[in-house]
Amino acid sequence: MKRVIRIILVTVLLLLLPVCAAQAAEKILTASCPASGQGQGVSQKNKAGRFLCLPGGWDASAISLSAEGLNCIYIGDEQKEIRLNQPADLRPYLGQRVPVRGDDGKGLGSLLIIQGSPVTSLMFQIDDKGFRAINGSQDRSITAGTVIAVEGDGTESCNSQLRLMKTRGKNSFTYNKKSYEFKLEDKAPLGGMPKDRTWLLLANYADVSMLRNQITLDLCREIGLPYSVRCTPADVWINGQYLGLYLLTEKIQIKKHRVNITNLEEAMEKVNPEPLDSFEKSSIKDGPLPFMRGYEIPNDPEDITGGYLVTIEKPFRMGKFGYVGVGTIQNVYFRIKEPTYPSLAEIRYLAERIGQMHDAVYAEDGRDPATGKHYSELLDVNSFVLKFLVDDMSKNYDAAAGSQYMFKDSDKVDPLFYAGPAWDYDISYGNAWRYTTAETDYYALKPETKNFFAQLGKHEDFRTLLREKWRDAVRPAMAILIGEKEPKPDGILKPFTEYVAAISQSAAMNEVRRGKGTPMTKDAGGDFVSGTEYLGDWLVRRTHYLDQSYAAAESEEAIREESTAGTETTGQEGE
Repeated sequence: MKRVIRIILVTVLLLLLPVCAAQAAEKILTASCPASGQGQGVSQKNKAGRFLCLPGGWDASAISLSAEGLNCIYIGDEQKEIRLNQPADLRPYLGQRVPVRGDDGKGLGSLLIIQGSPVTSLMFQIDDKGFRAINGSQDRSITAGTVIAVEGDGTESCNSQLRLMKTRGKNSFTYNKKSYEFKLEDKAPLGGMPKDRTWLLLANYADVSMLRNQITLDLCREIGLPYSVRCTPADVWINGQYLGLYLLTEKIQIKKHRVNITNLEEAMEKVNPEPLDSFEKSSIKDGPLPFMRGYEIPNDPEDITGGYLVTIEKPFRMGKFGYVGVGTIQNVYFRIKEPTYPSLAEIRYLAERIGQMHDAVYAEDGRDPATGKHYSELLDVNSFVLKFLVDDMSKNYDAAAGSQYMFKDSDKVDPLFYAGPAWDYDISYGNAWRYTTAETDYYALKPETKNFFAQLGKHEDFRTLLREKWRDAVRPAMAILIGEKEPKPDGILKPFTEYVAAISQSAAMNEVRRGKGTPMTKDAGGDFVSGTEYLGDWLVRRTHYLDQSYAAAESEEAIREESTAGTETTGQEGE
């Protein structure tokens, strides 16, 4: 029996020897480009084999490779010698899977070398365990590390200590590819945007084109929606391993270079010696609205009229996550994003003002029954018209509720509510379960009473402005996007084909790392190529449909005006 066991063990060992030898021969290659700073990338492995991702801003003719225990490697079918820790030209091998062996004669398997597009590259050095922890829980964060940013032209725009990194989003947190917020120790002008410390990385996991958010944010800046978010594509590495292609954006927050309104939270901190997060959360049972929740903060600044940054929120989230804010009798809920810790006095004030605005919008004549004020005296109509058109154009799935930002400054500066900044458009432009068709009405006809913007669309004076702004602002911008006219020399928006070309190499690199993506509907394409073809065609068809829709509505209004004018003239003649 013992002899049989020995034979079995020897046989197993003999079978394992080739595997062990292969694992021993497997080397991790580390790549750097000294001309573009201190960032590093390391080779990774998927089902197809090993791959090495290089930032688009690196000079591929001067890449320094290193591998533990080796002085050189031999690469390609011709087995060209690459001296390690010295600049080498990898351009002939980009996009190819090539055989590699070490100077010890052992084969290292095959290697796919790929380089991203000339976009911003972010290289984080952080604790591996900590990174796994934040991907598993939104209650965890990383508070140490470094960040190096290399721009598309090869210049290093940031080399900073990391103050904070955490995941973000609610539904998007359940996705395999997470979105992140990070904060730098030192301000940096990432992607050519104004210097700041706090930035967001959007994964665009549900959008195989990875362009829906970018084109929408650029569209909003082009047409002048207030404080629209700047953004740029970015490739991301974590501890040398390529994580994927992201959209680097500013964070929507009250700051000088972001939403530049009065900072009420700073004023509150000055009159309360205790930390604001030390106070209890509480609900107000009697007041102007049925739902009001804030913090029991004892002292308020003299002026509590602003600034406020709010979002229209899904009702169930207000309860599930305990958000602070107010809710109306029609189940329109406004979550207060800033100040982060609104006092009960501020909640009462905001509830009264939101209640007036809400009741005016929902009234048939557009006037608040209690004050007689028209909705145009309570909100900035121009920004709400532009936001309405962006969501109608994109068939934004979250148009009814969720990610709908509004802001209000102090009454001493401006008493009106403004729509924007726009946010969260990965599930739009035909990439949504029930809204794939470009040639149907959408936003203007949505019937839900909780849809605040749809209620605005019921007012004829608002619809008149919709037609005017479509003609004068949004349609000219869409003409640029769908390639009907050249972009402005100082404009933001580009033709869609340029957006596609600008990230195509990084999109291919992202697919090697993460696969082809998971769209919300199969109609939206199965990979970057089919996804961008679908989106480009959808943009053209949607634009032409809204041309007919808004032009037809304008013609009908003209007919009604002529008819009314004719009736009045006849009446005067009769008198």
